[in-house]
Amino acid sequence: MEFTSFYLEQLLRIKNGKDHKSLADGDYPVFGSGGLMRYADRFLYDKASILLPRKGTLDNIQYVTEPFWTVDTIYYTEVNEELVNPYYLYRYLRAMDLSGYDSGASIPSMTTKTYNRIKIKLPSKGTQNKIAGILSRYDELIELNNKRIKLLEKAAEELYKEWFVRFRFPNYQEFEYKYARPTGWVVNNKLNYEIPKSWEFDSLSNIALFRKGKNLTTSEAMEGGIPVVSAGKEPSCYHNVANVNGASITISGSGANAGYMSYHLSDIWASDCSYYQNDNNIWYVYSALHFIQKVIDNMQVGAAQPHVYPKNINALSVLIPDDETVKVFNNKAKVLFDEIAIINKKTDNLIKQRDLLLPRLMSGKLEV
Repeated sequence: MEFTSFYLEQLLRIKNGKDHKSLADGDYPVFGSGGLMRYADRFLYDKASILLPRKGTLDNIQYVTEPFWTVDTIYYTEVNEELVNPYYLYRYLRAMDLSGYDSGASIPSMTTKTYNRIKIKLPSKGTQNKIAGILSRYDELIELNNKRIKLLEKAAEELYKEWFVRFRFPNYQEFEYKYARPTGWVVNNKLNYEIPKSWEFDSLSNIALFRKGKNLTTSEAMEGGIPVVSAGKEPSCYHNVANVNGASITISGSGANAGYMSYHLSDIWASDCSYYQNDNNIWYVYSALHFIQKVIDNMQVGAAQPHVYPKNINALSVLIPDDETVKVFNNKAKVLFDEIAIINKKTDNLIKQRDLLLPRLMSGKLEV
């Protein structure tokens, strides 16, 4: 396979993102260095584009084919499609280690000048198109799996609302009811709920106790496959041992994402976060907290560095049904999350296969 060398500035034109705070809500995705941030009513660019990090995590290069907006921590690009297939170039850049180009002092940074002088070796446009077609099929399957997961998550959410918001749980007609209200939050201006007499709105600590994780820095982590869950939305690094086994819930403890809740279907190391693990009721607890996620978001305290502490999470007012109802719900929800675990494994295999093919196809070691 023959290759031609280019500087990146010959293949694309780098443009600055803009502030998004004045934009109204709409249908167009707004991207930052950490990924999708929100949806707005306007877009900056409407063609296939590679989004390049300007500050922060330098390996989070993104590819967008729909109209979008980007903020000022990330560049968007106008790709010269006469010379390069946009998706091929995206995969090429994703495979690079940009840390060697970092020009930042305390925060990793990349300038337009630095990007422009990166050297790229390309095969013919026809070969690029073929390789892009092969690799994009993997991405299509991965995206399909992600959509299936979203549907399963939505099904669990709707099951919770049907049972514990609309109170249409099994045999609901046989219960006697009373009026009660949660402390510290309302939904759709609804102050009082008509709940079974044996149920209560009470502190989360009565059914689940969140604990503080044990901090583990990147320099302390040993090579392994256990995700280290910290303050961000993605693992901060990977370790060779876990301190939480099985399915668990975590809530980020500090920083801009303090209060961000996520579930995990396999072992983790809980670091700068609060965590909960109990197979008997974990999916009820997750669903109950997911229902009041905005309340958790508003629990941030601290001026310079926002924090969300376990003691405040444990004091949250949640609906506490009878043990049998919790057990039945948890078992039904578990079926959905078990299916998500299976899909996740299939997705991981697809990613591994794609990433193994990528360098061999691009280097010409494997014939297209």
